Amino acid sequence: MPAELLRSYVQAPFTGSGVGSQLLARAEQAAAAQGVSVLWLSSWVHKLRARAFYQRRGYADHGLLQFEFEGETHENRVCAKRLA
Repeated sequence: MPAELLRSYVQAPFTGSGVGSQLLARAEQAAAAQGVSVLWLSSWVHKLRARAFYQRRGYADHGLLQFEFEGETHENRVCAKRLA
């Protein structure tokens, strides 16, 4: 069963401290405990640091997702990881 990680943000003063890795690991553990086999998320195309973060943690890019918000089109990349 797949599940989506809706939001995950770390404020700038805490980037590089490991808190993002810990939060993501906890989300993955909680999802796996609920029977989730694949965790997926989307990240804004211009958030290169976030996209690299997810890639380093085993998330594979699966393509482009476009959505419209208040008359503007925004592009995100969809990434997913198979959970143990």
